[in-house]
Amino acid sequence: MKKQSNPNNTSFIAEGTTITADINSDGNIHISGSVLGEIKTKLHLILNNKGKISGNTIAQTAMISGIIEGDIRVTQTLTLHASAKVIGNIYAKHLITEHGAEINGTIKTGSIVNVLEEQSVKEVSMQKKAG
Repeated sequence: MKKQSNPNNTSFIAEGTTITADINSDGNIHISGSVLGEIKTKLHLILNNKGKISGNTIAQTAMISGIIEGDIRVTQTLTLHASAKVIGNIYAKHLITEHGAEINGTIKTGSIVNVLEEQSVKEVSMQKKAG
């Protein structure tokens, strides 16, 4: 039986907290602290302006105000607020960027995300290095 995503389930990582681990969630993730590891959520990711992720990120939608050091793949809409900084590649069906957001990497939007939807960011990175 397939597990359902729970939109009422939100995991919080508070400011001043650092987690060194990969995180997998069926619900939402809201980060104000730091995560050193890969993040995968079937729903929404919010990274506030004091938050930082050092690792690859996969989400259905994401609103980023902090720093991501790693590739990010969003199957629907990625919003980068003015204070956002992404050091890595972006794969998103839709991308919204506010004036001031920084991106240091390549951006792929639209139908390419459908092709990559079932692959993890690690697999995509390995294919790019090999090909």
